[in-house]
Amino acid sequence: MLAHGQYSVWFKAKQGDGLGVITLRDGHIHGGDKLVTYTGTYSESGDDFHASIKTKRHAPGRLPLFQIDELDIELDGTSRGHIITASGTVKQVPTTPFDVILIPIADESNRSPPGGSSAPYDVAAE
Repeated sequence: MLAHGQYSVWFKAKQGDGLGVITLRDGHIHGGDKLVTYTGTYSESGDDFHASIKTKRHAPGRLPLFQIDELDIELDGTSRGHIITASGTVKQVPTTPFDVILIPIADESNRSPPGGSSAPYDVAAE
């Protein structure tokens, strides 16, 4: 099951890769990076999920990963553990596989680091 909250997102395709931040809440996806905004929806069935995402470039200058200002992305993935993976396609570039990894961003105000230490929380340490 996908927990509500913020996630770091790493996406990759043969054209390259990129990083962003998304928020998942009540079946809705919102987020972005320095070039693109992400909006969409997700549905779940046990540990499996499907997401439909639209991206739109918001900043002038450099073009996004696929050199296209707006994309429609369909992803299927699994949400077991802290690292969440998904794969899918981009409607505008259907022959290119698209992979995503989500890593939860800890809410420091509500969550203590493992072992009760005052050190910064490290998801990779879990």
